[in-house]
Amino acid sequence: MTLTADVARLAANIERINGLIEGDDSATITTQSGAIKPSISKAVADTSASALAAYYQDLLMYNSLTEALVVSDWKNQLIAHCSTLFADTKSEGGNLWLSHYASDASYTESIGEDMYCALLKINPCNLSDISRFTALSRGQTVGDWVQAVDIAPYDPTLIIEENQIQYIMVGQNGGSVTRGYCRRIFNKTTELFADTIEYCQIRYDYSGTTYVEEMTTANLNVMVARVLSLDNVDLGTYPILSGKIVESGGFYWGYLGSLQSSPYGFQGCIIKSADGLTWDYVSAPPLAVRTIWEGALEVVGDVVYLLLKADNRYRIYSYDIVGDTWFEGPQILGQILSRPFLFYYNSKLYAMYNGAPNNVTPWGTVFRSCLAISVIDQTTLAIIDTQKVMTDAGCHYFSMTESKGTLFMSYTEDRRKHDITQMKGNISVTPVRFLNV
Repeated sequence: MTLTADVARLAANIERINGLIEGDDSATITTQSGAIKPSISKAVADTSASALAAYYQDLLMYNSLTEALVVSDWKNQLIAHCSTLFADTKSEGGNLWLSHYASDASYTESIGEDMYCALLKINPCNLSDISRFTALSRGQTVGDWVQAVDIAPYDPTLIIEENQIQYIMVGQNGGSVTRGYCRRIFNKTTELFADTIEYCQIRYDYSGTTYVEEMTTANLNVMVARVLSLDNVDLGTYPILSGKIVESGGFYWGYLGSLQSSPYGFQGCIIKSADGLTWDYVSAPPLAVRTIWEGALEVVGDVVYLLLKADNRYRIYSYDIVGDTWFEGPQILGQILSRPFLFYYNSKLYAMYNGAPNNVTPWGTVFRSCLAISVIDQTTLAIIDTQKVMTDAGCHYFSMTESKGTLFMSYTEDRRKHDITQMKGNISVTPVRFLNV
């Protein structure tokens, strides 16, 4: 394992380190496994207060990840991936709810494999207390919905309500032109899924007419061509809405991308919904790159923040909802691209992404092994501070949620190490005790 210390980190971080003072090698650090006592004098070459605080902050981060609990069904699943984690703030109990897809038959990540979409209910006081539910499997019939036998349900996310959960995922009822985002309702009291599945709707205005259509790839191709005046639009295998849906100002907010590359894809767009079923086109960033697969979104007040992956870089944007204006921030260059994540905590905006380089081990190069968390200035969008940790089991497709003052993180990794080209054997959850705040 490699720990990366940022010697420029502010000395104020020392207050978060138990008893740490410059040059004192008797200090202990409280972690999930108890108190650890590394040798401060040998920890890093730079023994300044700020460097030591940074080093031990990264050490906490490393320790938390290595002791995170695997919550996916690792005894049966060969792959578990694409998790999104939500705290239930709508009803009593305070459970964590997690969506992901998995396969019991294949290590390979592909919508053409024998995958299914799953829902987990997790007790935040005991992460091993888990209830498991299947939302939809390949070839499954639910009422009038017949999921295609050669196309798996994919890339799910959730909307948590008082009495129910909206499970939103890529589905295909019939032929390929019908592939798109659909919704199945989960009753929190009976803990049963409804016997119906319906397509989500996309609504937009074009040339004086309001269109409301099923949110399928075919219909989105037409919408993108019309609204964004793009030629040769083909959003590819499926649209992508995976990741966090944010509730703010009476709406649910999400970012829609596609599994397609230039010159046929598009830059993605912000969408919002009052009910989780019908989604309105809001706006698209002023970006010429037509290769935005996944975008991270956070809403703070009247501002939508985006972290988009494309072209060996992450691009940061803010969108003023009231003024309908965009601001482009700096780019995070030379990183290992994967699905990023944004979250707002303690009045700070944080970006999570896979940093560079990958970890090179005796087994080989572990792709997407470096987790980076940066604080983003909410006005200039500049990076203020970054902490990193390198893992040997992968750490990607992360999701963060706050439950009554405690942050929890889910992410994909594979401590079993089935396949170094995949590293998607497990989904793990850990309380976050390593964040610079």
